[in-house]
Amino acid sequence: MSTFVRYDDEVEILGLGSIGQYNVVDLAPYLVDASAIGVVVRMTHNGTSNPNSVTEAAASGLQLGCRLQPDLYINAAVSLGTGTTVAFRVGSTNVRAFLVGEIHGDDGAVLYPDSAYYQPAVEDYGFWVDHQPTPQGADTLDDIAAVIVRVLSQWSPTMGVRQKGSSSAPHALRWNGAMTWFVVGVDEDGYYQTYSTGKAGQPTEFSAFYEVGYIKHGSDVVTVLDRQQEGLATQIGSFGTLNLAGSVPTGTTVVGGHWYNETLGSDEQAMYLRNSGSSESTGIKVKVSTQQAQFVALDGDLEAEYQLEVATADFLIDWYEKAPARFLFDASMRPPFVASALPTLPLETGSDAKSPLVSAPAEAKTALDAAVDVETPFDAEVDTREKDS
Repeated sequence: MSTFVRYDDEVEILGLGSIGQYNVVDLAPYLVDASAIGVVVRMTHNGTSNPNSVTEAAASGLQLGCRLQPDLYINAAVSLGTGTTVAFRVGSTNVRAFLVGEIHGDDGAVLYPDSAYYQPAVEDYGFWVDHQPTPQGADTLDDIAAVIVRVLSQWSPTMGVRQKGSSSAPHALRWNGAMTWFVVGVDEDGYYQTYSTGKAGQPTEFSAFYEVGYIKHGSDVVTVLDRQQEGLATQIGSFGTLNLAGSVPTGTTVVGGHWYNETLGSDEQAMYLRNSGSSESTGIKVKVSTQQAQFVALDGDLEAEYQLEVATADFLIDWYEKAPARFLFDASMRPPFVASALPTLPLETGSDAKSPLVSAPAEAKTALDAAVDVETPFDAEVDTREKDS
């Protein structure tokens, strides 16, 4: 099963509990697959609400909340721990939450029962800070290829999460706070990096980082070392086709990344991805000068759907998940099976005649046999591609 499963249509989660406190909510009635070890949740509001958050049910670290403006949204990856519950905090009865998708552990994902909390001290804001994930059980740092990190901000920092050694730049999160998530690789020593600006003496203006878990080598999840803008054209008022055939390899099933708008301002603009054929709302928006993560399933043509209302915004791919190699047949990598590829053997006659199958030389191969050792293009753990923006 895929590590990241994106629903065609998100499912609303009801009964978020009392205002101003964390309320544990059981997601079992909403899960498509009960074996999920984590979920991706989106929260939105039709007015102004503060603070809001979603976190692990067993959370013990400092839990911050962020503001929600009309039509804006936050989203987060959250571990289910050993059960099917998470904890919501809402600032208004009008806050709504939706289950966007699931995270599964069949292909090397490991999520912590409680996310590992980090918030920069005053003296190290404005710098990239090194981190290493915490191996669970018998795992070691050498087993880990990538980390899953949730980020929450109450105000307006510039922030980033990247593999150590990457040249990817930090971006503004949102002028009045936001919540988002990333999947990034770790270097050969197991390091990734976080970045946050803020104001000295006002720690609430720093981003808070929550390490949700990690993905091991051998997984079909591939992280992008240096992110590049996709160069998407505006798509206003309706959804259009997003074709990623030039950005991800054949067989890719899911893509994750983030929106970013480089123009300062306060206008809300629609920037959104959804699965092909989805009926999800066209009214989902993010603030100008912001970054917000999303992931989406791709169809067999490497296509999904998108909406983009401002030309200064674009989508950057952080990671993708390819189909397991044992199930993938790429016709472009193997010669076609044709009759002329088989050996033509004479029929024997007489009392000692043998069938062609018995008398065929042992070394004879079909065209498909000869191609068995051809490697697929999906062996690299980290995509270091360079392409034009």
